[in-house]
Amino acid sequence: MRVIQASTVSEIVTMIVVTCMIQIPSLAAKTHRVDPNPEVALEMLKGVQNEMVARISGRNEILSTADVRDLVDSILVPHVNFEIASEIVLSNHWKSASIPQRAEFVQEFRAFLVRFYSAVLSSYTHSGADVSDNLMTFSDDIQRKGTNQLIVKSFVKPARGESIPVMYRMLHTDSIWKVVDVSVAGVSLAKSYRSSFVSMVRQDGIDILIENLRAKNAQFDQQ
Repeated sequence: MRVIQASTVSEIVTMIVVTCMIQIPSLAAKTHRVDPNPEVALEMLKGVQNEMVARISGRNEILSTADVRDLVDSILVPHVNFEIASEIVLSNHWKSASIPQRAEFVQEFRAFLVRFYSAVLSSYTHSGADVSDNLMTFSDDIQRKGTNQLIVKSFVKPARGESIPVMYRMLHTDSIWKVVDVSVAGVSLAKSYRSSFVSMVRQDGIDILIENLRAKNAQFDQQ
């Protein structure tokens, strides 16, 4: 069995969360339309764990940066509800934004996340780290949030230290479960972005935030 080696707990958790978010759509793409039963979402994530380990540990060559971008763009993007994620990130400013502003923000925020996920996954694949089969375990205790939302809890076991809770917030729309947020050790990734994004909107307006994201994304595309 291959055992992961990571220099810090934050690195291992970030790697696992990013990889799982990338792999979740892979299984969803195979099933296309799924039952709203929460057990289906749980079993999907459990299957993702197995697929994630097999996909990464089974490769002999290191993924190139271009390969990583293609992987993220083709597997993650079609299966994440970016509109809901954008609404969470902008908070009340989403309601005051015009339809064109919403569309532009969703487009740039999606590109921003692709850039972030690609950078983290590239860093991991070039680190030489290995993955063990029991790196992540899932709890059978699913939290229902209304009729179409739920939270699935999991635990990441680093090489050293205590297990770290990772929670997936999922939304069931159009007969498909999609991930809209991930929380690591109680910290929501969407809410973390919201703090800086909302602050910029308050100071400079949403158009400046969009331009800021567009500039960063353009810089990434040139790499």
